[in-house]
Order: sequence, then structure tokens, then C-alpha cells
Amino acid sequence: MGGDGGPSVVVRGAVLAAKKYKVKSILVGDTKVIEDELRKYPKLPPGTFEIYHADEVITMDDQPAKVLRGKRNSSVHVGLTLVKEGLASGFYSAGNTGAVMACSLMILRRISGIDRPAIATMLPTMIGESLILDLGANVDCKPLNLLQFGVMGSVYFSLLKGVESPTVGLLNIGEEAVKGNDLTKRSHVMLSELGKEGAINFVGNVEAKQFYLDGADVVVCDGFTGNITLKITESVGKMAMSSIKGQIKYDPLAWIGALFMFRALRSFSKKADYHQYGGAPFLGVNGISIIGHGSANAFAIANGIKMCEHLSKKDIIGKLNAEVSESVDYLNDLNTMDTAPSI
Repeated sequence: MGGDGGPSVVVRGAVLAAKKYKVKSILVGDTKVIEDELRKYPKLPPGTFEIYHADEVITMDDQPAKVLRGKRNSSVHVGLTLVKEGLASGFYSAGNTGAVMACSLMILRRISGIDRPAIATMLPTMIGESLILDLGANVDCKPLNLLQFGVMGSVYFSLLKGVESPTVGLLNIGEEAVKGNDLTKRSHVMLSELGKEGAINFVGNVEAKQFYLDGADVVVCDGFTGNITLKITESVGKMAMSSIKGQIKYDPLAWIGALFMFRALRSFSKKADYHQYGGAPFLGVNGISIIGHGSANAFAIANGIKMCEHLSKKDIIGKLNAEVSESVDYLNDLNTMDTAPSI
């Protein structure tokens, strides 16, 4: 029931996922509204979708605390409960991010050993893709949180990309260990120690200007920094494409050149389009919960549904539980360094 496009776009995305990826979805929300939307697709085989009724709707203005107390029969609450009870492999929503995070924590609970789950997403770079976390679940962080992000991010990247020992970097204002604020200085010391223990492949600080060039496979930061990084990235991408289109439109020579560069421009546009990634997993909760962009179109929603299925088949939750369990002693020992003086 959420997202800027409402049920029509969400159902269209689920239909696309069924046709293109052969993924069966459970549609949670107002049954009548869902059935009305499905009538637009008369050629769908019977049994393509299950429908679970939820008669309460979370708006984009609802506060998470209000949702937890007062909207227990919302599509978010009902959908996540299906995951907890094993009736669904994963949950996807393009609705209220704060409500999805709050309900995921309350219903799915945390993975043992994780203090604060994080939002993670892949971003395109010159060397492929980098995973960045946290993107806004935790505005204020402690070094221990960034250590846990590093472990979870390493497992997630390895699972998605098949890389045995992905590099992990710390987003900072400089490459040197002495650079940054109190959080990044302390975190650098502790991440270095975690790297020596072999829990992660820590490669040091990733200066912001290097992120899109040759930073690291996994880049960790607090949610305040990550959210700003993501939103600036989205705006710069839109500005770049808009500027290119504007130049082509008003310059005949550029228009002719664009005909020869069409494939390259289309490839760049596809690489920079966040719809390709479907959504961002909420890593650290004990179940698959994917948060989609509010403006997600049907293609993005289909990719988000596909991501749920892929992570389920790869047993991401089981592997995260195992990896965090192996690292928890290291993490707890290193956490005693949190009171150490800054370098």
C-alpha cells in the first residue's frame, strides 16, 4: 500500500517479477484494492499471487513509534509477521522507511551479537560496485557499530559477488589513520585490529574522492554520513543525465554524436539508475527485510522482489548469524578500546 505510486505500481511490479523472474509474491494490503489492480492482468495464471488482507495503511507522515503502538494491522506489520512465521521468504516495501525499520526490529528482532542493524546498498564505481552501509538507520554511531557493519557488509558482499575476502574500508576525509573525527579515529584503530584477527579484510580509510574510483568493496560509515552520500549521489546522477540530454537537444553536432554514442549513453544511464538495485536490505535483523525507494517504479519493485528471493536462496540470514557468532568475541574484546584516547 506504500510508495509514491501506490498499489497500482506495486502490483505492476509484482506482476513483472512473476513474468520476468518467475517469483511468486504474497500481496499484503487492502484485498479489494489489490484484486481490482490484478483484474488489469487477466492473462495471469491462477495462483500466481496470494493475498493477505491488512486494513490499516501507514502514511509517509506516520511516526515509527505511532505505527508500532497503533497500526498493528498494517501491510508492513502483517508482511513482516509472515516472514517471522516462515510463511514468506522475505519482505519488500517501498513505503515509510522509518516504519519498516521499526517494525523489522520489533517483529524479526536482531541477529545475536548485532547492536544496531544497518541499511546497505550497492553503488556503481569505476572498478565495479561498492557496498556502503549504514545509509541512515543509525544517525549516531559508536565504533562497535562500525565494526559490526564491516562484518555484515563483508558477508553480504561475498554472498552477492562471489568474492572470498572482499576489501573493507572506512569512509573518511583522508586516507591517513590520524584523519577524521573521534568516531573515525577510534573506528580505524579497532577495524585494523579486527583485520589482524582475520575477521575482515580491512584496507584502511577510503577518502570520499576515491569512493567512486577505487575505494573498497565494502565501505562503512555512520548513517548520517551514508545518507548524505547516497542522496548527493542520486542528485549528481540526475543532474549529469539532465545536462547531457540538454546539450544534445540544443546542439545539432552533439545530437549527431549522440547517435554514435547511444549504446554507451544507455549503458551509463542503466548503471547510474538506482531502480536497477531494487532496494536496500536492512542487515542485522533476523529475517530478510528490503527497503525500496519511495519513488520506485514497477521495474525497481520487481528487482526488489527478486532480491528477496535471491537472498533467501543464498541463506543470507543463516550465514550472517554464523559469521557474527564467530566474530562476536573479537568484537566484544575490541569494544573495550572504545574508551581509549584518540590517536
